[in-house]
Amino acid sequence: MRTLMSLAALLALYRPLNLAAVALAATVGARLGSQPLSLFEMLVPVLVAAFGYARNDAVDLAADRLNRPDRPLPSGRLSPRVAHAAAWLALLAAGASFAATSRDSGSAGIALGAALTLHAYSPWLKERGPAGPFAIALLTFLTVIWGAWGSPRAERAFLPALLAASAQGARECVKHLEDAPGDRAAGRKTWVVTAGAERVRAAARLLLLAALLLLPLPATGGGLGARYLAAALPTAGVLFLVAFAALGGKAPRYGRISATLKLSLFAGLAALAFAA
Repeated sequence: MRTLMSLAALLALYRPLNLAAVALAATVGARLGSQPLSLFEMLVPVLVAAFGYARNDAVDLAADRLNRPDRPLPSGRLSPRVAHAAAWLALLAAGASFAATSRDSGSAGIALGAALTLHAYSPWLKERGPAGPFAIALLTFLTVIWGAWGSPRAERAFLPALLAASAQGARECVKHLEDAPGDRAAGRKTWVVTAGAERVRAAARLLLLAALLLLPLPATGGGLGARYLAAALPTAGVLFLVAFAALGGKAPRYGRISATLKLSLFAGLAALAFAA
């Protein structure tokens, strides 16, 4: 029983739902580029992301005791030492998966850049104002581009990658707003702590506005047509509008807005995969 509980905690450390979104983003890039994506090619960004989640939880333990007490480390189900080991094991597995592909040096650069960004994210980038949320947005962009890299129609992935990055950047701003009390108590100097909630909330709304403007463009610029619009507008489009309106309220419920934006990201990626 204890072994099963430890395995469940380890799985939770890697955030399987988030990893599913990473796999979907890479698949979208591949479908847009009109190329198949092997299991090993899909595993590379997924395992790099797993490295980032595990390492972030190990570094952010003090703040998570207040912000996310149910996570494996603050709840005592795993130790920071185990989390660090799990992070580096995931990164090692990502390297082995890349070696099993036939990807070129450009793909290697994308994977290495993503790993380095995740390593720098917490605590360094996370405490450098807007660099924290925008680093996560960049990683989302690179995941879609990874799927399309080297394909015959790679240019079709550019606008969808920007769309996904805008939505993810907005969500990351909202997560910083949600975590501000614990970050402040733990002495973390995140963007919200140093610049104030209003500035970060304005950035989240600006990124959501960008996502709304970008949302219809893959229909024409990416050649996905009316099929994409029929899938994306009533799902991701509506969720973007709901989150945008909620952020403009007097007392935004950041946890609910974050969940809405996560759902919108899945919906947008699913619409892209469907139309591609």
